[in-house]
Amino acid sequence: MNFEKDFLKNNCRVPIIVGVTGHRDIPGEDWERLKSSVKQALEEVQNQCPNSPYVLLTALAEGADRLAAEVALELEWQIGVVLPLEQDDYETDFSSQESKDEFRKLLSKASWMVVADSTDQGEHLSAMPPRDRAYYSAGVHIIRMSQIVFALWDGSRERKTGGTSDMVFTALEGIRSAPHDLAIPDSTPVWQIVTRRSSQPNQVSNVGTLNKHTPNPDGFALDGEDDRWEAILERIDQFNADALKAIDSHPQDIEKSHDYLGKAAPELAQRPGWLFAVADYISTTAQNERKQIFKQMICAAITLIFFDQLYSGPFFSLLWLVLALLAGGVCYYLYKSSSDKRLEERYLDYRALAEACRVQYFWKMGGLPDRVGAVFLRRQRDELEWIRRAVITTELESSRKTRVTIDEQQLFDYIAKCWITDQQCYFVGAPGKKGGNNAKRNEEESSRCNRRQKLFFKAGIGVMLLLAITHVIALATSAESVIGVLPYVIVAYSMLFTGTAVVLAWGETQAFSEHAKRYWTCGIAMAMAKRNLDWAVANKDYCDARSILRSLGNEALAESGDWLLLHRDRPVRAPIG
Repeated sequence: MNFEKDFLKNNCRVPIIVGVTGHRDIPGEDWERLKSSVKQALEEVQNQCPNSPYVLLTALAEGADRLAAEVALELEWQIGVVLPLEQDDYETDFSSQESKDEFRKLLSKASWMVVADSTDQGEHLSAMPPRDRAYYSAGVHIIRMSQIVFALWDGSRERKTGGTSDMVFTALEGIRSAPHDLAIPDSTPVWQIVTRRSSQPNQVSNVGTLNKHTPNPDGFALDGEDDRWEAILERIDQFNADALKAIDSHPQDIEKSHDYLGKAAPELAQRPGWLFAVADYISTTAQNERKQIFKQMICAAITLIFFDQLYSGPFFSLLWLVLALLAGGVCYYLYKSSSDKRLEERYLDYRALAEACRVQYFWKMGGLPDRVGAVFLRRQRDELEWIRRAVITTELESSRKTRVTIDEQQLFDYIAKCWITDQQCYFVGAPGKKGGNNAKRNEEESSRCNRRQKLFFKAGIGVMLLLAITHVIALATSAESVIGVLPYVIVAYSMLFTGTAVVLAWGETQAFSEHAKRYWTCGIAMAMAKRNLDWAVANKDYCDARSILRSLGNEALAESGDWLLLHRDRPVRAPIG
């Protein structure tokens, strides 16, 4: 089935998500001024990320939530609704029938609605009244999903659990994944729009003013947080720009990438599945172009050195110098072209994003509530966080109901075939499947590089020894004809040593040896997971089967993160200098 481009544009890009928190009791005379301020702030987000879809995440409570939702709808943003309670129960907190009607009208215009899970916020909330815990959980869900939090807030510091002030500081100081976790908690920028409360109308005077608050994780002010978040949003928007180009030019190839995951994707796995597809396609395309450019750079570098050796040796002619300069110019052009196209970044970052989405996809299929965004690249405090933030957006429509309602044995057989066996084949080969076995392929490439490197080096040494012997004989016999040949011999051994350096650069950049070791490890892990999963399914122990999927996913995420960091330290460079 061919999907229309509009479908792909809606599902293959990372949304910019703005969460909303704020006061419920806003004076009526401030309403239009605040709407104008919210509109200007949302338009600033649009200008900053022009290639992205936009989502406003809100609980649609009275006051600030609904004000922001009205403005977002006017700007044609999507609205995502996170309720703290089931709808009927939630509506009992509204002050009038008119308020309920307003809520229902806005809810009907939302793209989706979920009920926040109040059971996974930690033991420290166990003593909280269930209703308060539900409201707090909805606020945390909104913060966790958002890249920016809008707070229509008067700036008061009273931190009533689940209140506006509490949500603001939770966003700024971060959400811990577990008690006593020493990883820096996830924090989010807060854009405060100064807002009065009807109960305290004289608390503030500068209504509608926009104040941008920098995250201070766990209360610590870290240098460069504003720049880091600007880079995160820029990288997300750049990915979306690349996705739009790919969708316009190669929609069938994106669909083909999606088919790698299988064709039985449930609704709850749709977001990670299609985000995988576009990231996989762009990454593979960038990888192939990157490899071709690197090969061309090698050829240009060898040509440069050859002409330079001719110029400085047997043929002291301007022609050879000009040709050397031209070869150098070609080498620089190729390097600049690779940099301008961001091939390195697109290959590495998008490959890591695709692999994270693959795990999220199969976790969703298997009915696991686990979130890839909670563990993947958890300790990276640089622009790479955009990848994790992108994966988090695939959980937008997740709710308490995460299980797939099909026969569980068929489900796990399907996952084993489309994930575990497929990846095992890729890493080390699999019984009954052709191709794959990248561990063996990389071992063979590593061995070839080592043999070629030794061959060039030994040949270079041999030619140098021959040159030395010939030179001594020529001096002893005054054989001018022999001396005239020596510059050519110098060119020969120089090119042999150049070959040694080129093969070394190629092997180091491609990391064949490291890949082989990693692929063998991953392949063994896949084989173990397949064996254990088959045993669990045969015994109808589906709880253990999900535990196996969880462990396998965490292993895959760790491997992908290590791979990304390894290659970021080995960028493609011209093999000269």
